[in-house]
Amino acid sequence: MLDIQYQGDKAASDEFIAQYTHWDESLHQVLANKMHQAKQPLYRLVKYQALGE
Repeated sequence: MLDIQYQGDKAASDEFIAQYTHWDESLHQVLANKMHQAKQPLYRLVKYQALGE
């Protein structure tokens, strides 16, 4: 992809994107569901003992 970008070939870039950026329901949805089930909390509550918390 970087080579295509450096060449400035828009047609080749469009072809690359069309070839590799599609959603395959039987594969990608299964992976998305597994990732969603395994996801960890996106935040943490930090307490500082030195500050008396």
